[in-house]
Amino acid sequence: MHNISLRSIMTQGYFYVEEHESMGKALGVMRDRHISFLFVMHHDLPVGIITERKVMETAITGRNLLALSAKEVMSSPLLSMHPEDNAVDASGFMQRNQIRHIAVVSGDGRLKGSVTPGNIVNRLGSDIFSSSALVRDIMYTDIVLEKPEANLKEAGRAILQKKTCCAIIMDGHVPIGLTSEKDAVSALSYGQKIEAIKLNKIMSSPVVIVKEMDTVTQGVLTLRANHIHRAVVTDSENRVVGTFALNNLVDHMDIVMDKKLMSYSQ
Repeated sequence: MHNISLRSIMTQGYFYVEEHESMGKALGVMRDRHISFLFVMHHDLPVGIITERKVMETAITGRNLLALSAKEVMSSPLLSMHPEDNAVDASGFMQRNQIRHIAVVSGDGRLKGSVTPGNIVNRLGSDIFSSSALVRDIMYTDIVLEKPEANLKEAGRAILQKKTCCAIIMDGHVPIGLTSEKDAVSALSYGQKIEAIKLNKIMSSPVVIVKEMDTVTQGVLTLRANHIHRAVVTDSENRVVGTFALNNLVDHMDIVMDKKLMSYSQ
């Protein structure tokens, strides 16, 4: 993977808004294009990024998102790498900076595309599938469990505090839905107040389950087969013990690669 350049794995092109444009427009683009981030431009150069997480952080403060400009919400300065940088460095860059999106820029600062955990995982291919790593080795265990009638502000605050990918909606001991930052962006784009949004109105359902003793390969194939980015993890007694997402693979690339080497030595 050290020889894999970002040029070969990045998503070419990008969606953007100008820094003076409204968050109403930005959220509409994210909702309609089903994207998790949006670049912010000034005079044809990238100056920031709006992510689902940043939208959630802003909404929880009580500010009226639709009344803000893209510049007021974006994360800046923009964290970027070059097309000839390699995928291993990109993985480490994401981990160190706790980000999920890297802008890929040319030497003169022009935006060329982006790299996400999905780009890296899709390129790894046999490196992942030859690993003996299990879901339990890399899953998120600091989970957020919420009742269907809880509101998005409560769940969003917990998601941000625990730095997890979603809230698991429970009916007793049974998971019945997931609410992610993407669900939040969609609801907020219509001007709803975050404290008035009930989780049972925006959650994704039914829930896809993977087992903690499944291999990472099985977990990835389950995500792909269901066209999703995250799943609930249960143990042998069907208790919810974590979540599994593509981000896990990038966050714990060292474990996946170590398990691959161990499987080769056996």
